[in-house]
Amino acid sequence: LDLVIEPTDPRLGVSACAGAPACASGHIETRAIAAALAGRQPDLIAAARHVHISGCAKGCAHPAPAAITLVGDENGVGLVVNGTARQKPAAYTRSDTLAESLQRLAGLVNEGGAAGENKAGCLSRIGEDRLASAFRQEV
Repeated sequence: LDLVIEPTDPRLGVSACAGAPACASGHIETRAIAAALAGRQPDLIAAARHVHISGCAKGCAHPAPAAITLVGDENGVGLVVNGTARQKPAAYTRSDTLAESLQRLAGLVNEGGAAGENKAGCLSRIGEDRLASAFRQEV
């Protein structure tokens, strides 16, 4: 049934609204993105402690700030660092390149830790500019 039954399940660190196509305001398929993120980059979720995936700037599923927020709009998928879906994204990528963008973010966290530093500390130290650069769609 794909239920969350373990307290260490990475899906517990993700909130996602209904998104497209269930919500008329949704620009992205939030639930599919959340499932893929939990399956492929659980370390990124652990580092962020909370990832919010919002189909639009309303941020219905999680109105509070999150370490990483992915928000859909007419520009693609935006990355907001330490903020809400209502804030201006630091960078964008296309929906079809999102998996690669998230892999680059996870790579920064997995490879960039200093001695004795946990993943959350590493994510904080990396900062918005480096995260945005890694996430950004290259043209």
